[in-house]
Amino acid sequence: MVNLNFKRLFNLRLAHDYFIGGRPSGMNLRPTKATQRLISGGRMLFKPVPNGITVLYEALDDEKTPVVQHKGKMKFVFALIVDNPKRFFNVTDLDMKETDRKFRSADILYFKNSTGSANPETISHILLDSLRSKSFSYLFGFPGTPGSVIFSLTDAGGQKISAGKDAEGNPLPVEITLAPDEEGIYRQNIDIRNFPDALYRIMVREEGSAEWMTKEVFYAENELSSQIPAGIVEIVLGPGHLYDDTHDYQLKFTSKKTIWKYYIINRNGKFEDTGNLDIEDKSGDFSEFYESVGFIRDIAEPPEAAGIKGEETVIFRSEEPIPFYEEPKTSICLKKKSESACLIKHLPNPSHNGVIKDSGEGGESEIYVFI
Repeated sequence: MVNLNFKRLFNLRLAHDYFIGGRPSGMNLRPTKATQRLISGGRMLFKPVPNGITVLYEALDDEKTPVVQHKGKMKFVFALIVDNPKRFFNVTDLDMKETDRKFRSADILYFKNSTGSANPETISHILLDSLRSKSFSYLFGFPGTPGSVIFSLTDAGGQKISAGKDAEGNPLPVEITLAPDEEGIYRQNIDIRNFPDALYRIMVREEGSAEWMTKEVFYAENELSSQIPAGIVEIVLGPGHLYDDTHDYQLKFTSKKTIWKYYIINRNGKFEDTGNLDIEDKSGDFSEFYESVGFIRDIAEPPEAAGIKGEETVIFRSEEPIPFYEEPKTSICLKKKSESACLIKHLPNPSHNGVIKDSGEGGESEIYVFI
């Protein structure tokens, strides 16, 4: 009988405080084909585990020395797959606070471990403009549509690289002068099939100017570009610490918070004085997940803005943003100011798949209640 010894190379965990206990469901990490080849050729195993994955390598009898030893760095690339993208993007705070960049629906999440020694390490994301194949035609505009602009392509480290080859097979210069067509569009073919799957930046500046403008930050990988996952995760292990103690990484997601805005619509005309209505949040008395939030009458927005024509409408808004959470927020009571009894004991929560309105000061979740 042959005994095989496997030692954990690294763990990669997923966590999201939207889910009860922080244990996400409907989120998976899938290795690219290149990573599958790396794992197979290196006598390693890829194993899904609760809330993430683990990668193991086959070791000798000392249970530490690898059977197949890599001397250089190893790069593992995984696609982040979510079963319900609409809900995930709706309930997850994905804005980049450091740069004030807001998440857009076409953005791709990009995670990469650091080269430091933190173990365990929580990996934060940046936002990419796109996920592209390694050969494509890039079209863009430029403010003012000057007669010519300078185009350049850089790698993740900011080094300028050739965007392809000319008709004779020679590498294109790292700075290319482009003129617009009759519609004011600039075009440049990009072919980086000889470069690694990685992050790249397209930079443009007006000819005669020293100021570069970042037009697009993208990840180039042929397989993933046809699938468009929610995100890309790179785990790079350097030669100096490949087979040290098990490396632990975590992708930590935070719930989005929005102002809850209730439109109470007196459709049946049961209440003669809707101005006497009030909302009281008693959820803090009954829930371990939520704190109570005050609700105030919103008089800044007229009823017509709700799109409820000819029906008396009272609008309330939470005084503080409320996080999305898998467990519903109960005990939000609609009542009369003069009475303690609830007319409606549990007002509905906003849809976790619904549209979030940008108020200019943050997101708002609208909830319509007909009485």
